[in-house]
Amino acid sequence: MKKTGIGSTHASILAKHDRQKAGAYCREYGHDFSKDCIDAEMKSPLHFEITANCKTGKFTTFYGASMLFQGRNKGTDVTTDYLITSIDDNVVLDGSGASGYDYTLEQFKALCPNRVK
Repeated sequence: MKKTGIGSTHASILAKHDRQKAGAYCREYGHDFSKDCIDAEMKSPLHFEITANCKTGKFTTFYGASMLFQGRNKGTDVTTDYLITSIDDNVVLDGSGASGYDYTLEQFKALCPNRVK
């Protein structure tokens, strides 16, 4: 993994996908211990670089989505600690597993650790 500009307007993390990481994903998220899961995960269309402008809050994820981190949630209908909007869909992530809030926040936190307290 190569990190550059963490916390800046040009933050970037370049990751390498391998069978070990695919296996960990299958076990931890899919509760699937099969070789088939690992094979399928290795074929999934991941983007191996995530980027962020920590000043504006715009960032990309390993799934190729464009997101906007909007800081602490201050009394909206969404029950998450922070507001994150999918720019592509113009939808605020609601914190459900289906929304991908947890792993999306973790990616932003890795890029812009000073914005998430």
